[in-house]
Amino acid sequence: MNSNDTLTYLGIFLGGLALNLTPCVYPMLSITVSIFSRSGNKTLLSGFVTALFYVLGITVTYSVLGVTAALTGGFFGALLQSPWVRLLIAAVMFSMALSMFGLFRVEAPAFVLERLGRKRVGLGGLFISGLLVGVFAAPCIGPPVVALLSHVAERRDPVYGFWLFFVMALGLGFPYLLFGTFSHWIKALPKAGAWMVWVDRFFGVILMGFAGFYFWLAIGSWHILPEKPVSSASSMSRSGAKVAKGIEWQNYTPAVLERALGSGRPVMVDFYADWCLPCQEMEATTYRNAGAMRAVERFERIKVDLTDAGNEKNMDLAQEYGVQGIPTLLFFDSKGKEHTESRSTGYIDARDLVAILENVI
Repeated sequence: MNSNDTLTYLGIFLGGLALNLTPCVYPMLSITVSIFSRSGNKTLLSGFVTALFYVLGITVTYSVLGVTAALTGGFFGALLQSPWVRLLIAAVMFSMALSMFGLFRVEAPAFVLERLGRKRVGLGGLFISGLLVGVFAAPCIGPPVVALLSHVAERRDPVYGFWLFFVMALGLGFPYLLFGTFSHWIKALPKAGAWMVWVDRFFGVILMGFAGFYFWLAIGSWHILPEKPVSSASSMSRSGAKVAKGIEWQNYTPAVLERALGSGRPVMVDFYADWCLPCQEMEATTYRNAGAMRAVERFERIKVDLTDAGNEKNMDLAQEYGVQGIPTLLFFDSKGKEHTESRSTGYIDARDLVAILENVI
């Protein structure tokens, strides 16, 4: 695991922890902890075990969601080829953002909350309750989870999907482990109030960003936006300064790849798609970095477009090399042999890319 992965998982864990501050989840903390205390806990260990069964239910639910999203990523990617689907996703994200801003909300039925507050539940029941926690908390945590599902579907990596949602679920479940073990600490928590609304607003802003991105992709597919001519060497910023165009690539064809592998030069192959968020981010940052642009000058550079799932030629190449997520970078030495240990899936910054290129050379 590199430093980027560590920061990603740390951020996801903190995000899951922050979900506990939403109005749908925070009031449930004290109710759930009271259920733990009625399960016959007499020691710290028994309290921890009781809470652990509940948290295990949470992690199972979200880990399954993450793996499912990754395994169906190809179908998701094919759908995203349609500008109408992109527009629909933008509308869904926008409506979810509005729910975060308080324009509407779906609450869990009162009788369900009352029943949970009175009934004594065994370890099996607590595990099932953990499995179903997403249903009761969906009005608040559903929008961020949907956004994360979209990200995992784009990567198409089941292992990544599992760990991302497992870590998020651990963040969501951590307070239950803490207060289930030390139940008397629950009294120190501030009472639910208007301060939680600002947490919703924060998630609402993030979802507005997702909505805007997919809306931009949709109208871009229809070529509504005017295209500005770009010079072969550079483009112009609003201030009039020259901006680097970025790394130049050859579009993949079997003949292009065969010629590159037989050229006596190392080869870099980038599998990408127009709907892939990390791909867009790399184009805007990594591939415009001066150091990365210098490092790839000795390489033959080939782009393989997986935007269209019906492009059998490109999809066959992805299958041949076992590409499971995008963006994926393959590196070949001057003899045409792949450096499998250097293969990269997901976003990488310019520093990591340069390190890989130097290792291949």
